[in-house]
Amino acid sequence: MNPKLSAYLDSLVPKNLSEKRRKALFDELQCHILDKADRYEEIGYSKEESLDLSLRDMGEDEKTKEAIKDEFESLYREKTWWAILAGVLIFVLNLLCARFGQFVTSADYLGDPDFKMNLTSFGIIFVMLFIVVAARSFKLRKTLISVGAANLIIAASLLLCLFPQATLFSIETNIMYLLDKFSPFSMWSEINMGATLFYPFGCMAFLFACSAYCFVSAKRIRLGSAKKTRPFSKRIIAFCGIYLLVAVFTCALYPTAHKHIEYDIPTYINPDNSYISKNSGELYSLIEQTDDYKKAAQTLTANGMVNAEDFKKTLDNSKRNALSKQIKKLLLEDKTFEVWLYKESPPEGNGLIFLKKDENGKITARGVGNGAPFGAKGEYNIYTFYFMDDFIGNPQKAKENFASLQKGQSKEDVLKLFDGGEIYSKFNLIENGKSVDLYMIYFKNPKLEVNIELVFTDGTFTDKNLIEHESLDTKAY
Repeated sequence: MNPKLSAYLDSLVPKNLSEKRRKALFDELQCHILDKADRYEEIGYSKEESLDLSLRDMGEDEKTKEAIKDEFESLYREKTWWAILAGVLIFVLNLLCARFGQFVTSADYLGDPDFKMNLTSFGIIFVMLFIVVAARSFKLRKTLISVGAANLIIAASLLLCLFPQATLFSIETNIMYLLDKFSPFSMWSEINMGATLFYPFGCMAFLFACSAYCFVSAKRIRLGSAKKTRPFSKRIIAFCGIYLLVAVFTCALYPTAHKHIEYDIPTYINPDNSYISKNSGELYSLIEQTDDYKKAAQTLTANGMVNAEDFKKTLDNSKRNALSKQIKKLLLEDKTFEVWLYKESPPEGNGLIFLKKDENGKITARGVGNGAPFGAKGEYNIYTFYFMDDFIGNPQKAKENFASLQKGQSKEDVLKLFDGGEIYSKFNLIENGKSVDLYMIYFKNPKLEVNIELVFTDGTFTDKNLIEHESLDTKAY
């Protein structure tokens, strides 16, 4: 070999590499330089001149040589066992979460994350990101691939121990709290959304994003297109500082945010328990005796109910917005109804009462229940509330009686046919001088749920509707 070429290659190939790796690099560079020299010979240069020109193109000054040498050192100093250790570490940390029951499918599987769970989740993410930042800074291509593959396998296999869950749970809870406190939005009804959507998909998105970053960085390092980064010390100080700030802020705010989201935003109205309760049924029978709005309002107020619009004025922004969203869930067909409710929902349900008056202060319509319009269909093709008892009346017999109904039958005779069912809503409307009564009655056994709606005009049967569905109880087992 030409002594000049030998000396040049010896100055480029790092001495701290294995003999096998040094020889492979030596041979690769030699072939590259000689190929270029051959091209110079083909266009008329002598053999000596061609080699000099080829070496010149590679870079002969000491600064260029050092830059090339550093590049080789960064590319080839990585040990394979470093990468294997990094991947195994990610798997072990992930599996430890499952072993100690930290998070399984959703962060609140065993209760909402406490300080220890948050610390564990943030700690595992820190270890993983620290490895990624270090590998990127030192151009450890195999380590990046190993960490990316580990995260990809964890996400793709849907293992029941996705370590970012508690962190995502806490961050989402904090964001909801801040939005609820400092924006016009209310977070009521979004409280449980994360348990079914945000955490599992958020975890997988996080892991896939980390994998993609690792693979892209590894490819750029292999192709030599990775941009020069700041010194490792500066990168790691910046990373640790930002991460620590996020972790401390999240963990410190979480107890307040969780208490606010779970307990401080009350559920005044829930369609699931807004059917006619004992209290509201008795109150409604009292106000049925009068058509004077003022007298009815006094009766309701004296018995602990409040007008929703008046009640809103006493609430802070968060609770006021929550109440507005809860009223919207009632699907009231007639938005001019006043909604009356108990300030604190009784265990058996709020049992809402609805009133509408004319300009003379006379009641033109009243109702009790959940306010669902006639013929309304909700989730699962039935109303979005369910009674907890396994047996309420006889749904099959109710269907038979429903089929036998004839227009013109008296209200008393028709209602007797549906004894044993739960009347969960009833309305009385005054329309064009006629009195219209709407009854909604519920029947259930472990196999079948039936909702029957009956309309009476001036005390006689005029219209009907039936919605049935396989009981949800049978689907749960």
